[in-house]
Amino acid sequence: MLDTEHFFDNPSDIVESDEVASSLRTIMIRPGVRRRGLLFFTTLLCSVLVIAAGVVVWFWGYPAQRNNPGFWHFSLISMLFWLSVTQGMVAVSAILRLAHASWRYMLNRVADVASLFGFWVFAILPFLVVARGRIYVLGASAHSNNVWRTAGSMLFDSLAIGTAYLAGWMLLYLTSIPDFGALRDKLPADSKKQHFYRRIALSWQGAAKQWRTLRLAEGVMVFGVIVSFVASQTVQGWDFQLASARDWDSSIFAPLYTVGSLLGGLALTALVATATSHAAKLPNLVTSLHYDNLGRFMIGLGLVWFYFRWCDYLTAWYGNIPEEWALQNNRVTAFPILAAVMVIGCFVVPVFGNMFRAIRTSPVGLCTISVCVLIGLAVQRFLDTVPTFAPNYPLSALIPSAATILVFAGLSGMFVLTYLVAARYFPVVSWWGLSKRLSRMHESTLGNGSVDVMLEDPPIWET
Repeated sequence: MLDTEHFFDNPSDIVESDEVASSLRTIMIRPGVRRRGLLFFTTLLCSVLVIAAGVVVWFWGYPAQRNNPGFWHFSLISMLFWLSVTQGMVAVSAILRLAHASWRYMLNRVADVASLFGFWVFAILPFLVVARGRIYVLGASAHSNNVWRTAGSMLFDSLAIGTAYLAGWMLLYLTSIPDFGALRDKLPADSKKQHFYRRIALSWQGAAKQWRTLRLAEGVMVFGVIVSFVASQTVQGWDFQLASARDWDSSIFAPLYTVGSLLGGLALTALVATATSHAAKLPNLVTSLHYDNLGRFMIGLGLVWFYFRWCDYLTAWYGNIPEEWALQNNRVTAFPILAAVMVIGCFVVPVFGNMFRAIRTSPVGLCTISVCVLIGLAVQRFLDTVPTFAPNYPLSALIPSAATILVFAGLSGMFVLTYLVAARYFPVVSWWGLSKRLSRMHESTLGNGSVDVMLEDPPIWET
């Protein structure tokens, strides 16, 4: 029978169980020598990449590559890629809550932590402004006849991107309060860490009223995350991609950009969740059920992505405006191999690869598919922007260089550093989510088989 008597008890009360306690130790106990060495090496490597990328952009690229459209476009695309997939991860977490998926608890926190990547925006915002200005100066846009092509559109960019990350921060903090309370109660009294978590846990005691209030706040923030995500991706799609092309106005970039970000966020969630389960030594954190559902989710998003991609192409074909058709056609004629990689990575692999249950339920299989999706999405960001320069510049100027690859590596280092730093303060694995699964799951016999029955909270929309 399910333990309905203690349904509203604080889930942190069972943190003594082996599965939950092992994740608790990652913050409470100092890591061993080998683990410390690995963390130090990874942190140092990522820091070096971030610093090197900054040096390349400001001390070499800005003075020496001012008239090189390839350099600015590739660097800007790298930044937009990471902004979109990190926001996509938080949006995926919000959608799983809204869909009331009972298997979401293992993935919500892993995805929510990606919102902390927004703190890097303060460091890369000056580059965003300079790169956007250089691209326009190089002749991509006339700064007229379109609201997104005016200088004031930077206000839209900052407001949309900032609001999306702010909503993600609030959702992450609110849903982490029970974990902060568990740390406060389990850490040695009067220690520095205990004082820190006492402040940020507020007055959390796990009372029924506090849980109901938390559920209500979580529901409000879930809607806030989804709305701000769509708004942010819409602005990024129009301003940084479509608006950078002169004589190109007929497109459905907004939904195409948004769906691509969701697909990339889902793929990155699968990779980060797998890495987290290995790093936290929790082999049961991500099970075949999670991989199965993530793979099914990818199939749906891959089909939607293909629909919008094809409709975007047909928009220019039906309009038959020579200037727009030439820009659309440049994607295939100038970069046929990249166009094939985009379709394979964003449609063929996630849709047809995940149709085989043995592949999508396998960590190796789904992670391989996820890598292909991220490659396809990065190529899509390239093809949606750089070919607009193809008629005016030689292809040699639009091919990635070692410098632009280093910029992408630096931004990737920023993402890894986000999780390394966050793991020291935010429980990357939600202990109260684990506790809910352990305390509210029951295996029941049904005929000749068995099913898992879970006593669930009411859906968010009912709060």
